[in-house]
Amino acid sequence: MGLHEAAERYRQRIFQEYQSSIARELTLTSPADPVAAFGPIYRAHFLPHIPASKDACILDVGCGTGSLLAWLQQEGYRHVQGVDRSPQMVRLARERQVQVEQADALEYLRAHPASFDVLLCMDVLEHFFKDEAVEFLDACHAALKPGGVFVAHTLNADGIAGGRLRHIDFTHENAFTRYSLAQILTVTGFEDFIFRPAGPVAQDFRSWVRCQLWRVFRLGVCLYYHAETGSGILHNDHIVTGTLVVKAVKKK
Repeated sequence: MGLHEAAERYRQRIFQEYQSSIARELTLTSPADPVAAFGPIYRAHFLPHIPASKDACILDVGCGTGSLLAWLQQEGYRHVQGVDRSPQMVRLARERQVQVEQADALEYLRAHPASFDVLLCMDVLEHFFKDEAVEFLDACHAALKPGGVFVAHTLNADGIAGGRLRHIDFTHENAFTRYSLAQILTVTGFEDFIFRPAGPVAQDFRSWVRCQLWRVFRLGVCLYYHAETGSGILHNDHIVTGTLVVKAVKKK
C-alpha cells in the first residue's frame, strides 16, 4: 500500500466526524457564533482581496461549517457556495442557510472549469502532500475564469507558532513559507502574488492589547532573523505569524 492510499484511509475515518474529533481540544477557541466572532477577521484578511462586485461567483473550497460563506452573504454577495468532503461539516454549514455540496474538492473543481471569479481556500492547503498540493492548485487554476482570484489562508512555516500549528491537527501534512507558496503558484499558472500576515485584529480593548503585544514580539523575532541572516528587518518583510494569507490571479 502506497503512502497516499494509507493516508486516504485515515482521512476518510477522521473526516467523517472532523468537527467533533477536534472540537474537544479546541473548545476554548471555538466560539458559539463564529460568523460574528470571525467577521472582523474575515473583513481584515479576506475582504481586501475579493472583488467589490456583489455578483462575483465565489466558491469556498473546504468550507467547513460555512461561517465564511454566511458572512459573505451578510456582506451582500449573492453568488456564494461551498464544497467540503466531511458530511458533518456540510450538515453544520447547511444549518447556516448557505449553499454547500458534499464532494471531494479536487473532483468538484475539475467538474467546473472556468466557472468562478473567486476561489477561497481557508485552512486547506496544509492537508495535502506536496504533489497533491500542486495537483490541487492546477485544478483551482482551471476552475477560475480568466483573471479570477485565488485567496488562501494556510500555515506559515516561518511563523513563531508554525510548528505548533503544523501539528495541532493530525490531518496536516504540510506547511509553507511565502517563498514555497510562490514557487508552486508560479508553476501552476498564477501571477501577481500578495502575501499578508494573518495576525490579531483589534475588535475590543482586549484584542487591541493583543495587537500591541504582537507588534513587540514581532519586532523581537525580526531582530533575531536579522542577526542570523543579515536581512529582512530593514525591509520589514518577514511574515512571522503562525498563518498567512496569499492572493494570486489567474493569467488572462
